[in-house]
Formats: sequence, structure tokens, C-alpha cells
Amino acid sequence: MGFGVELVTNGHFSDGGTGWIYVPGETWDIIDGHAVCLMKGQYLEQEILGESGANYFYSFEIGGLSAPIEDGAIKMYLTAGSPEVTENGIYTFTHTSVGYLNAKFYLDAATYHEFWIDNVSIRKITGGMGFGHTLIQNYYENF
Repeated sequence: MGFGVELVTNGHFSDGGTGWIYVPGETWDIIDGHAVCLMKGQYLEQEILGESGANYFYSFEIGGLSAPIEDGAIKMYLTAGSPEVTENGIYTFTHTSVGYLNAKFYLDAATYHEFWIDNVSIRKITGGMGFGHTLIQNYYENF
């Protein structure tokens, strides 16, 4: 399996919020090279034009949670389904595009949980591999 070029602009947040849609200081903020969630239910997003029917490899890192989320999850909105995570870790999965891709994160929980997102990446899979979206790896480490 091979990969195409990186499609996410500033997925490491090294250039602040460049390329991302959010309300700085109100819904999300960029602190120490991470996108930090400031309130639940608000999106941090980047829309990316994709090739319909093509397979893409997504990865992102979640950190800063003091304990696993038990009253909801951090979600990455996709056109069909939404991977949900409740712990710190590095997450990777594949997704078949319907024409556009999203790097769109939000906290869907009953209460606010402080966390950050970093190292967001979306790349087209150039080798054979097509099976919708599946969480294929969850590397957990206590950050």
C-alpha cells in the first residue's frame, strides 16, 4: 500500500490556525502547536476536495485528556459514519471518499472535557485497499 501527497494544510499546527476553520479563543485555540478544544459541540475543520470512490488514509493524535471520556466521545465527522475516540492516543483509519473529505473534529459529550488534537493527516491510498472506513490502529500512551 502506498500513499499520495499530504492533503491537510498545517496538520501539525506549527503555523497557528492557518488552513483551519474555527473561532479562535472561543471554540478552539492553538496552544504550543496543538489545537485545544475550548467548548463542546464546536467544530475545528478543514474541507478537502477528494476523488469520489478513492480510498484515503487518515491519522490524528488526541492528548491532554485527564481520564477517558465516559459521557460521549471526540468525533471526526465523515460523510458516512464518524470514528469516535474516548482516550489519548494516535488513531489511524481508512475511508472511501464520496467526492470531498473532511478533517472536522468536535466533542460530542454531556460535559466539557479538555483535550488537544495534533498531527492531522489525510493521504490518498495509491495501492489496493478498499473497505469503507475502519479504525485500523489505536496506539495508546499516557501523555
